[in-house]
Amino acid sequence: MRDGSDGRGRWLVFGLSAGLVVATYYINGLVLLLALLECLLRLFKPRQFVMTIVSGLMFLAGFALLVAPALIIKGLLDGEWVATGYRGQLFYWADPRLWAVGFSAEHGAFSWTPVLLFAVLGLFWLVRKSAMAGGMMLLTVGVFYYALASYNGWHGHSSYGSRFMVALTPFFILGLAALLDAVCGTDRRRWLVATSFAALLVLWNAGFMLQWGTNIVPNRGAVDFAVVTRNQVTLVPQAAWHFMNGYFRRRSAMVHDVENGDVPERRRYDLKR
Repeated sequence: MRDGSDGRGRWLVFGLSAGLVVATYYINGLVLLLALLECLLRLFKPRQFVMTIVSGLMFLAGFALLVAPALIIKGLLDGEWVATGYRGQLFYWADPRLWAVGFSAEHGAFSWTPVLLFAVLGLFWLVRKSAMAGGMMLLTVGVFYYALASYNGWHGHSSYGSRFMVALTPFFILGLAALLDAVCGTDRRRWLVATSFAALLVLWNAGFMLQWGTNIVPNRGAVDFAVVTRNQVTLVPQAAWHFMNGYFRRRSAMVHDVENGDVPERRRYDLKR
């Protein structure tokens, strides 16, 4: 909320967007902590008090319009309004997997997608530039990270990397932008180095995703990063060619082969926290 001229309709749209985020997966609602913090700060400003209340009510109206149908459907399908649809979901608030969520070989956010580590470092730099905005974003990311680390399904089972972190994408973008601005500034040489390094990270993840998606490495559980690294050089170039050829010439058969290749792993996988 920037000023009193913000249209009320805009906050209705923001509320609808927030409802979509929560309806997608409940834990995503933690990203709304940022909006809550800013709203609370504005309530202490007398000139913005009334507008903040009105905008907040519009936001809640949009949020309710989108979330209410999702809750009703959940209730009809699962018997509970706030059910997630997954069985055996638990939160261990006193025993979070803080290191594992970030760096585990089993779908750790930073180990599987290294660029995210630089994005988080950029958020700390953002705090130096704007203590209020950067601090609220960093706090929101921290709360989300802690809640995810407390969840018994933090690894996302068979997803690539940490799928739950997708909800934090806007924060990662801002953090990475802040880091690049701090490191490169207006120096073209530094931008060239940073761009080249970013391209390498993109290629690394593209190759890693190919390994994961075609069953070269396990979909579930931990991977051996020594094997992943070796595969990037020895297997991925040829596998990429076969994948693209199959995708455009025999897509249905290729998808069938990938799904069948995943069956043995899925049967023997033992879900653990």
